[in-house]
Amino acid sequence: MDFLMIENGDGGELDIADDGDVKLNYTLYNTVYLSLFGGKAFYDGIDIEGEDGDDIDIEAEFNKPATPDNLKNLAALISSKLNWMSNSGLIKNADATASTSLDKKTEVILTITQPDDTTEKYSIIWDCEKSELKHYGAIYGRI
Repeated sequence: MDFLMIENGDGGELDIADDGDVKLNYTLYNTVYLSLFGGKAFYDGIDIEGEDGDDIDIEAEFNKPATPDNLKNLAALISSKLNWMSNSGLIKNADATASTSLDKKTEVILTITQPDDTTEKYSIIWDCEKSELKHYGAIYGRI
């Protein structure tokens, strides 16, 4: 899938050019994004034997308190969800590291090594404060 997807804070959207065409992205980004956030529909669509990555809710993991153990677990789960890509030969491997900052943002750095040993890095920044506010609003019927 070569469409450029962008994260807007409440789900991915296709990016549209000024002329109305869908912008394209010739990297692994969309596959990585959909692997992490696409849910059961994505995994049913790729139909790879023995893969059960749809049972891990990455958003729920991002929303946990940013303790060292939770960050380590988040990175491990993200790497696990990307295992199907290395098992199918799309990539050589995927490594993830998670950290947090004082402004309540969790950042995951993904390093994807391709079969020819070139690497691509992706960053996912999760704003825990926005997530907390959204959750608070849902509790009190504001959103």
